[in-house]
Amino acid sequence: MTTGTILGAEKHQQGLQSFRDGKIEDALYLLGEAIAECETSERWNDWAVVQLTAHNVDDAEKAFQRALKLEPDNHQAAANLGALLAVLGRAEEALVLLERCQPGLSEENKAIVAQLLIDCRSKLRTRAQSS
Repeated sequence: MTTGTILGAEKHQQGLQSFRDGKIEDALYLLGEAIAECETSERWNDWAVVQLTAHNVDDAEKAFQRALKLEPDNHQAAANLGALLAVLGRAEEALVLLERCQPGLSEENKAIVAQLLIDCRSKLRTRAQSS
């Protein structure tokens, strides 16, 4: 590991701890610093979660997308973006992500995603019937 990678990893962990402590602005700053040191899908996903907690929906969406661009098989980032899109009423987009991510998730998260899939399919059926 290079010094930059070590510093980035430390900032990432500090950012996560700040988030757990409810220090949202500190978490955003530290995670942003970690991303600047070494951009990873995991760091973008974590930064996006904090952005979402801070009600910065557009920034969160872009960050989840960046996480998936860096690592298309990041099931957690796909689940997070899918959930966000579902809440925003973008059921078609959400459905693709939620179906794709489900096999790689924990049992608890699979259950959440399964419910989101049911909701998205229901909304799409309702829209189709209304047309």
